Amino acid sequence: MSMESQRMWVVDLDKTLLDTHKFFEYTAEISRSLGITGGKDLYRALESVEDTGGSFDTDEFLKLAGASEAERAELWGTVGLNEGNAQFLYPDAVEFLAAIDELGYPYATLTLGSIATQIPKLRATVLDRRPYIITDVKEKGELIQKWKGPEGYRAVTAAGQILVAESGVLVDDKARSFDGLPGDWSGYLVRRDIPKLSQMGSVPESVSITPNLSVLVSNVVKTTR
Repeated sequence: MSMESQRMWVVDLDKTLLDTHKFFEYTAEISRSLGITGGKDLYRALESVEDTGGSFDTDEFLKLAGASEAERAELWGTVGLNEGNAQFLYPDAVEFLAAIDELGYPYATLTLGSIATQIPKLRATVLDRRPYIITDVKEKGELIQKWKGPEGYRAVTAAGQILVAESGVLVDDKARSFDGLPGDWSGYLVRRDIPKLSQMGSVPESVSITPNLSVLVSNVVKTTR
């Protein structure tokens, strides 16, 4: 398959592939059981951040709440005992990833947040076994612009893998993520529920709004075979 016929698929983690609420409940329960400083305030802090349109980083919150490095290491180490269990993926995410694998297109999970918070999520969903990139750039479209070069779009993953494609597709649950998306890329804004403030906003015409990833499976197959 030539590069010209390929599209790179770049897919968000939280609330797109990952049932973030389920994972957060799991993390909060462990945090309380271990007596992690600030752990009992996680739910209230999450709601406050989402209500103001921000993105919540569990490790950063606990750090600011006074949890020591040792406490946080214990928390994530305990969470990590769930490594390799894909129960935190949405069922349609499993279906979608299987379709991407069948087509053999370049793929990367592109997730916003800190390494400390996002790595346990990737491990818990087995997505650490796939190419992934952790970024602090909220406007993922602008980040993708920087991948453009003479050979096409070139992305380097956390493990040093190099993905190259002529164009691509960005899948995310936040409208802001599509800001700056190159004109030769398309996208899907996933809105499973009524969007939070952090998820709202307008998207380019090249971005379609979808209620789930199952809808994408038929589109992927239809447009690539």
